[in-house]
Amino acid sequence: MMKPPKSSELKLGIFDFKKFELEINAKFDEEINELQKKRLTIGKIHALKNDFELALSIATKCNPENGDFTEMSFHNESVKRAFQWLGREPRDFLVHEITLDKTYVDEFTALSRSNLDCPSLDCINFSLSTETFRITTEFMLDCYFTWKFRNV
Repeated sequence: MMKPPKSSELKLGIFDFKKFELEINAKFDEEINELQKKRLTIGKIHALKNDFELALSIATKCNPENGDFTEMSFHNESVKRAFQWLGREPRDFLVHEITLDKTYVDEFTALSRSNLDCPSLDCINFSLSTETFRITTEFMLDCYFTWKFRNV
């Protein structure tokens, strides 16, 4: 299980979806090669297919090039599972870091009300400090920043 970062270690910013997709495909290739060396079972192949498809669907559905941020949906367990399968975190795919400040939080919370139980800076900071919601909250913020600055 990945530990929550200290606030000084928190990294948010513009997310590289191409790198994310390449990593997903590389992980699939690596795991399928491992399965071919070992004894293949329908269960293992099915589990790998599910992990791959879940990660790829997140990479597609949450990419701002494929839709408006306000229409994106983030399911906590799915996002966490995809990053855990990769053994990576959202910060591993950042191409530019951005500091979270009140201006961004206000716009982010206004745009993503359907994804937040408590749209405030305190709640976001709490979510970023808990293992249960940290990965999904980081990813949501990274998607927001990517969407906001995609044409800058």
